[in-house]
Amino acid sequence: MYSISSIVLTTMAISLTLLLLAILYKKYLQHLQKGEVKKEDYAVLYPLEIQPAVGEVEFYYELEKDKEIELFLLDTDFNKVMELDKRMGTIGGNKVIFDTKQVANGQYFYQLKSDNQQTMKKIAIENP
Repeated sequence: MYSISSIVLTTMAISLTLLLLAILYKKYLQHLQKGEVKKEDYAVLYPLEIQPAVGEVEFYYELEKDKEIELFLLDTDFNKVMELDKRMGTIGGNKVIFDTKQVANGQYFYQLKSDNQQTMKKIAIENP
């Protein structure tokens, strides 16, 4: 049979082991969160509501803090066709209006660029 002292010692050893595992797991989770992406550091660029684009369109993006933003129109080889906007974007929704008649019909990309991000969406332009 087991003595009371051996049962107590075994219970304490198991409890200590579980406590150490919990602490190590918490430290591991903290380590994983160090590289976590902070949403407020990035802009969200939305797709156009109407495709193909005709006439004036609104490019829309949102920011959680003010930041310098550039918006470009690119061809299908990702070469810059034109700069659409360059400004300090403000917290909340931002619009850039573009007249698609300034370029030939076809497939393009619009790219939002900041100090830590580049994101793009596709646009088809078909003016009459």
